[in-house]
Amino acid sequence: MVSENTLRRHLSAKGYRLMKNPARHWTRSEYGVGYQVVDDRNIIVAGCYQREFDASIEQVAEFAATA
Repeated sequence: MVSENTLRRHLSAKGYRLMKNPARHWTRSEYGVGYQVVDDRNIIVAGCYQREFDASIEQVAEFAATA
């Protein structure tokens, strides 16, 4: 498993930004931790299929490998 910081550095070198979902109150735990990848024009390129921040860290690693 790749660490979040490693993915941030790798994506940053290619012109992308890794964003993590904002902190929520513990009573709103219906969605777990999620990520999305944003390009330099602030357009979401990964992690927003059915809702915001729905990519897992493994899906972000796959995107980073192909980007």
